[in-house]
Amino acid sequence: MAGRTNIAAVLDLADRLEATLKAGVPSRYEDPGAHEKALASLEVMVTRADPKGRLDQDWNGGVMRAFGLRATSTSGIHGACQNWIQQARAKLTPPRHPSTSIGE
Repeated sequence: MAGRTNIAAVLDLADRLEATLKAGVPSRYEDPGAHEKALASLEVMVTRADPKGRLDQDWNGGVMRAFGLRATSTSGIHGACQNWIQQARAKLTPPRHPSTSIGE
């Protein structure tokens, strides 16, 4: 992540993406129109949070870029978004000292 990234904006995008993905993205094969609409709404969510952010998909899989982070997945956009969420949280959540998790 380059420069001064707004950590709250990154984590907010991660939370909103996760909620959208958990709600479900229609199958490309069962309802192609709804699938494309869902992907378009994901892209709008990403580009509103980060104007340089984007989603790409081709025969090789999916790619998500936002806030200087890039995640890929051979399973497509859905997997790339999930990988981006994990990466963002891993990089922006402060590590906990092992002794603070005793009894949890």
